[in-house]
Amino acid sequence: MSNDLRLALRQLRRTPGFTIVVAIVLALGIGVNVATFGAVDALFFRAPSGVRAPEEVRRLNVTMPPVPGQQVFFNINHSFADVAALRARHETFAKLGAYTTGTAVVSADGAAAESGGEPPKAQMTIADASYFATLGARPFIGRTFTAGEDSTFDAAPVAVLGYAYWRRAFDGDRALVGRTIRVNGRPFTVVGIMPEGFGGVELTPADVFLPTSMASAVGYQAKFIRKPSMKWLNVVARLAPGIDARRAEAVATTVLRGIDASNPGPVLGFDKKRPRSIVAAALNDHFGHGAFTSSAPVPLWMLGATGAVLLVVCANVANMLVARAERRRREIATRVALGAGGRRLVRQLLAEGLVLAVLGGAAGVLVAMLGARLFVLVPNMPRLEHLVDGRAALFALAVTLLTTMGFALAPAVQAARSDAGELLRAGVRGTARATPVRAVLLAVQFAASLALLGAGGLFVRSLRNVQGVDVGFDVWHSLVASVDWDAFKVPSKDARALLDRVAERARALPGVVGVSPVMLAPFDGVSMATLKVPGRTDLDAVSGVPGGMFFTNAVDTAYFRTLGIPVLRGRAFDGRDGPNAPGTVVVSETFAKRVFPGEDVIGKCVKTGMEDNAPCTTVVGMVKDARFMGLTGDIAPIYYSPLATQSDGPAQLVVRLAPGTSAAMRRQTMAAIRGLLTSLDSRVQFASVRQLGEASIQAALGPYRVAAAAFTVFGALALLLAAIGLYGVVAYAVAQRTGEFGVRVALGARARDITTLVLRQGIRLTLVGGAFGAAGAVAVGRLLKSRLYGVEPVDFPTLGAVAALLAASALLACWIPARRAARVNPTEAFRAE
Repeated sequence: MSNDLRLALRQLRRTPGFTIVVAIVLALGIGVNVATFGAVDALFFRAPSGVRAPEEVRRLNVTMPPVPGQQVFFNINHSFADVAALRARHETFAKLGAYTTGTAVVSADGAAAESGGEPPKAQMTIADASYFATLGARPFIGRTFTAGEDSTFDAAPVAVLGYAYWRRAFDGDRALVGRTIRVNGRPFTVVGIMPEGFGGVELTPADVFLPTSMASAVGYQAKFIRKPSMKWLNVVARLAPGIDARRAEAVATTVLRGIDASNPGPVLGFDKKRPRSIVAAALNDHFGHGAFTSSAPVPLWMLGATGAVLLVVCANVANMLVARAERRRREIATRVALGAGGRRLVRQLLAEGLVLAVLGGAAGVLVAMLGARLFVLVPNMPRLEHLVDGRAALFALAVTLLTTMGFALAPAVQAARSDAGELLRAGVRGTARATPVRAVLLAVQFAASLALLGAGGLFVRSLRNVQGVDVGFDVWHSLVASVDWDAFKVPSKDARALLDRVAERARALPGVVGVSPVMLAPFDGVSMATLKVPGRTDLDAVSGVPGGMFFTNAVDTAYFRTLGIPVLRGRAFDGRDGPNAPGTVVVSETFAKRVFPGEDVIGKCVKTGMEDNAPCTTVVGMVKDARFMGLTGDIAPIYYSPLATQSDGPAQLVVRLAPGTSAAMRRQTMAAIRGLLTSLDSRVQFASVRQLGEASIQAALGPYRVAAAAFTVFGALALLLAAIGLYGVVAYAVAQRTGEFGVRVALGARARDITTLVLRQGIRLTLVGGAFGAAGAVAVGRLLKSRLYGVEPVDFPTLGAVAALLAASALLACWIPARRAARVNPTEAFRAE
């Protein structure tokens, strides 16, 4: 084999251009696959780093059967009471820890606040004292939390920093332990630094860890999180020896159902008729619904798309090697005539393929390392580290070996079946037409290209459909201003008063056409409440929320006018809807249709709250439906209450800008509103002003953008390679048929006849690949049907556009050599013969 490799290196050095082109093509195919594998591996299969024996640790995820017609699914987890009851089962759970996540502004004590924009936020993990012990993580410096620091709320302002954040934000200063940092403006003492590589169990590594008793620092209200009905904690448990996941699920499910049965009070987000169950998921199960969930930023099926690109690469390189082998027919014939057997020829050509694959694989790893950096551009992509690691290197090796067999086997088999006498008689001219092997390889390339581009077209149309969804108001010219009132210890009454003052001044800003306080801005959260209608007992089936609850919001008198939500019946809120006035609500169009079908909703009586004897609240208006959660799916019913009647709860500000407002004016307005919020109350150290629904809208568009971009880029790359391959086949055939074309011209054939003859050969190959590709595109579309929006898997306009692009590419690839063939001079052709 060593002799074969030396001979292969010598042969490839003689044709540097060919070797470089093949290596580049292979590098693209292998690099794209390795980079995608690294992302998929990190998202779905790689256990969190820094965890001791991660296979022994399980996530205790809560699952519940959906309510018929349910339109929103809550992240129902565990309360403090649930955690205590589960921790008591020592025979099942050796250790058990609880945590949740959030974000906060972290700064060194005494550091000046940043000006001119939103302060950067750190990733926070709120964890109990058992969290680190459960994961087997010990601090690099200092300590973690003690049990006493979990027992009293807001009494233990201590923090533990992640290693990477400590190095990034504080230059790895060891003296930081014992000093004070500020989290959302509140002082915390740093008591420890975690070791390098440990960032918790979430995809995005934690920057700072706080005890659960200090959850109020990141927006959790202590008076709520202590209630048994608040299921806000995630749980990780290290299983006891001899306990498997199924046994752990059974025990945990029994414990939780016992708690639910003994607690008569309502629980936000679920119906007790559909009890909770536990799934003991592995630590690398970050999405809870398997690898094909649409919530994943890079879905698992992306490997299929990159695999198709690799198939095209293999077919393309195989085609080039077949063409090279045909040009070496005299050499191969001589070897056969001198006694070289079929195995010897196969081994020699496989050695050349192996050398090319190694070159392409090495370059592919470099491409993968560069491509991995581009994943930060993927919407909702967590901050992943070391995408190209040892596992990815092994994958690259496997792909390289598979690629070698894929593209080197075809020419090797063809050479082994060659007849020496026939080869010597054919001489260097060889065949005048594309061999069946090359025809099949070309068809494969065009089929894969059309299938990828067809899928890309479906996702492009889906993206356009989602972008064109009628939200119900002008979301693109609307802003939302919010403050973490609890973090700054600003009571609700003071917060509402401050927002009223800011709203009054903001209305005078250039470009502002409306300002209104609101409890929760659209896409910024949801609020739910129990609602009853006299004479109706079937509201569970129409509310779209578990437990028969309805979505609700408290809005100011200017809210509907500010966002441009039209009042269809009755009136909006005004001065008559004060705190001492009779209760009133405004309902959405969908609410009226579901709760009062076929009736006039104005003047109807509804009862808010749990009590049956609650007084009637009168419906005074009906407004057009407006989305407040997501861009897709059915619109959920919602009712609105006057903000003036609400004494508690969050408060935000919605601002509407005039159409045509420039980007510079938008930035100035955002900075001015931020300045008003922080200057009118010294307790407010910073505020957030951003486009309304920015995070939710980007999250909704993200999967379609990723899929559309990936399939389109991969399809375009495959089509480019296929077109180059077709050009090579047709150009080679033209070169071999130069004498024939000279004879045809000498006998009176016109240039158009020669061009048509050459084009016919290329188009025939394209049609075969296009037919298989169309079938493949339909199959891919049906496979991804659940991921599409507003478009059918078999979309003839998309298929037609892709087929036209394929035909245009094929015509261009064939026209260049066809034009050369049409200019053949008979005299020169005969002289060359």
